[in-house]
Amino acid sequence: MGKKDGGENLKNIILVILIILILLLSYFLIKKQKQTPEKPVIIPTATTVEETYTEEVIIKKETPEPVATIPQKPVVKKVTQESSVKQEKEKNKESIEEETEPSLPDVQEYEFKKEWGEYGEKKVQFNEPCGIAIDRKDHLYIVDKNNDRVQIMTGEGKYLAEFGRSGKGRGEFYEPVAIAIDRNDNIYVVDKNNDRIQKFTKDGTFLMEFGKGGSGKGEFYEPYGIAIDSIGYIYVVDKNNNRIQKFTAEGIYIKEWGEMGNEDGQFSEPTGIAIDDKDYIYIVDKKNERIQKFDKDGRFILKWGKLGAGDGEFYVPYAITVDKQGYVYVTDAQNNRVQKFTNQGKFITAWGEPGSKEGQFNNLAGIAVNSKGEVFVVDSNNYRVQKFIK
Repeated sequence: MGKKDGGENLKNIILVILIILILLLSYFLIKKQKQTPEKPVIIPTATTVEETYTEEVIIKKETPEPVATIPQKPVVKKVTQESSVKQEKEKNKESIEEETEPSLPDVQEYEFKKEWGEYGEKKVQFNEPCGIAIDRKDHLYIVDKNNDRVQIMTGEGKYLAEFGRSGKGRGEFYEPVAIAIDRNDNIYVVDKNNDRIQKFTKDGTFLMEFGKGGSGKGEFYEPYGIAIDSIGYIYVVDKNNNRIQKFTAEGIYIKEWGEMGNEDGQFSEPTGIAIDDKDYIYIVDKKNERIQKFDKDGRFILKWGKLGAGDGEFYVPYAITVDKQGYVYVTDAQNNRVQKFTNQGKFITAWGEPGSKEGQFNNLAGIAVNSKGEVFVVDSNNYRVQKFIK
């Protein structure tokens, strides 16, 4: 009896211990489960500030410490806006610069300083001179059209040298009309009736030529004007093809723009061309009696002028130049005067009248401004060059 009771007691003790162990194990499992956070719910990225706010409220309800916060989205949006504004400013940088006109100087009137030249074929004589260009030393290169040559002179009219003669060979001309000088003082001459451009050193040594008669790419039908931009690209006014052609410094064709007409970007016998220090291009649209302005890729920017004799009006404009301050000068041939404008076409002043006396003109042609701001005008049918100062 005693052994039986002892065995029963031992079984009861073991059973109690097992129950206690099971209870303890259950307790710890439940406690551990309570301490372990629920698996977070993956919430799609918000596409708007409003959606982000709604989702944020849900997170706060479900999780004591939310991973994301509402302010992050507006910060991203703000950075995007600032970046967008910066890009827009960069995009319109040229337009902002374009709207800036040079400040007007105190003195706007020009007075006659001196003249030189007469009809003939000797030194410092001319036969319908046309184009003119100035090098870095302020030496003048004057195209003596009907003498088929270029004369080089100082700003005081002192003869230095000349090159060219009549013909179709290298270094020969058949009625040259315009001239330009690049940043290395290489000389480019528009050989009109030979339908080509010839390139020379500053002392007149022949270097190369390009162009021939025609209307295809790189061909000309009476080219009339030429200018070089800051990179060295060459722009040629192809007058009777009513277009502008752009070339590399080696004379390789790049592109063209223009056609016959009177709309923006169209021409009617354009003649003169000039390029300012920002590489904006000004074209004398002769028979449309106006000036057109383009960027270096031929995109139209603005125009000014119409037929007449008033301020800002023209009667057969011929040549154009831009000085270092950005002012634009146009020879108004049949009105026998020079007109000066801002780079936006705002009239500033004019001088000249028909005649052969000092400060008078008879079918004036080319024009150029030196580093001192002195203006040189080719007075074609008076066979002379006149110099003006402020």
